[in-house]
Amino acid sequence: MTHHMGTPPMNQQIEESANYLLAKDFTGPGEPPRAGKTWVYDFVGRLPEKYVRIVQKSQEKERTASEHYGEVEQWFIDLKFMIKHLKIQPRNLWNFDETGFIVGQGKDEAVVTAFPKTSKRVSSLSSRESITVIEGVSAEGKIIPPLLIPKGKVHLEEWYRHLQDDEWLVAPAKNGFITDEIAFEWLQHFQYYSKPEWGLLEWRLLLMDNHTTHLNMQFVEYCHIWHIQPFRFPPHSTHFLQPLDGVPFQQYKHVHGKVVNKVARLDGFDFDKNDFFEELRDIRIKTFTTRTIRNSWRERGI
Repeated sequence: MTHHMGTPPMNQQIEESANYLLAKDFTGPGEPPRAGKTWVYDFVGRLPEKYVRIVQKSQEKERTASEHYGEVEQWFIDLKFMIKHLKIQPRNLWNFDETGFIVGQGKDEAVVTAFPKTSKRVSSLSSRESITVIEGVSAEGKIIPPLLIPKGKVHLEEWYRHLQDDEWLVAPAKNGFITDEIAFEWLQHFQYYSKPEWGLLEWRLLLMDNHTTHLNMQFVEYCHIWHIQPFRFPPHSTHFLQPLDGVPFQQYKHVHGKVVNKVARLDGFDFDKNDFFEELRDIRIKTFTTRTIRNSWRERGI
């Protein structure tokens, strides 16, 4: 399943997929059955001979880097084949990723002043709160509404009073990071806002990182139903291959920091989660221009 998307599955992922299928077909009372402790080993033993279980050993980073060149080259060959095979147009080539913000964290900025000794600092308004934001962009230069992951267990009504767009999705998480459930929720969100206008039979190619959060049967099965082909970056390569990890996310943090500094210079005392929600619409408009998005794909050679 996951091997054809760029990474071979671990025993845990195979077991999770089996448990998902068991729960999906279960109609009786009580809890659905689950795979036993040794089931995955028996399952691997029944696979065709070409599938073997190996142990991926850690190695020195210099050796990994030298082997990585061939892996990246093969990734581009596979990507080119997939684009041709699925007849992918720029409008249907997508990348999604998440990035984190320390709410209210400003940035260094140059100013012109007659009082250099007393103007060296601008107050930080950081509330020490963190928020994860998931964004999705296409090679054509489009962007879909974001999914915001504030740290928390429940939705708070006050958040929605400060959000500037009803199409945004909010999914709180205990640690503020993406989970299996949130990844699947974003996938349904993506399907709705990126569905092809030219026909339901068009495939979308979705480039994503190798985070194991996305590697479950429910995610992959939904992709297949809606003609979405996940395509994973090689391990340790997103910083130079993933479009969103380049200028877009750098600009995202830059614009956020400038907004915080502006509030601080106007004698603001705080910049909390609600302020972030309120300012995010303008931050995104300044960050994700069509030109910036398209250039981010070109810079990665895609």
